[in-house]
Amino acid sequence: MNKLEDVSVFKVILKIFLIHLIVILFVFFIGLVFNLHYKVVGMVTSGVVYISIVLALMNTFHKKGIIVNRIFGSVNITKNEMMKYIGIQLLFVLFSISAIITVINIINFANEDFISEFINGPDTNVVENTGLFLIIVGLIVTITLAPLAEELLFRGFLFNKWGESIGLF
Repeated sequence: MNKLEDVSVFKVILKIFLIHLIVILFVFFIGLVFNLHYKVVGMVTSGVVYISIVLALMNTFHKKGIIVNRIFGSVNITKNEMMKYIGIQLLFVLFSISAIITVINIINFANEDFISEFINGPDTNVVENTGLFLIIVGLIVTITLAPLAEELLFRGFLFNKWGESIGLF
């Protein structure tokens, strides 16, 4: 008997929903008390919610005796494979940056003031400085926490549950 069958999808989704609600209310309250910028509150909320999803699923799996390696499988990556992967990712980043610069230059031919407006912003009173901290936190949340929570919830849990009930081809 598969231990994953013992886990209720409704209970897990309800637990994640309640975590979302509690985190949003708590961070909103802290933001009001300490007069934090709304971008900081949003970034902290996103990070805490993703971490909470991962922890809630890991807690549920642990309680039911489900080994996470059996859901995801084990990954054995050698140093050479990792270096190839990092090299390919760096090439993708360089290609993306080159493509963005090319598009900006093409747009600049049509509107010569585009780059100065792009760098300075259309109105200096409207543009807000987000700061390096928010950029770093945003990258961490977007690159690591969001995909981890999504994979654990959908591929690790819901996909397997749906596979048990309706079958996978």
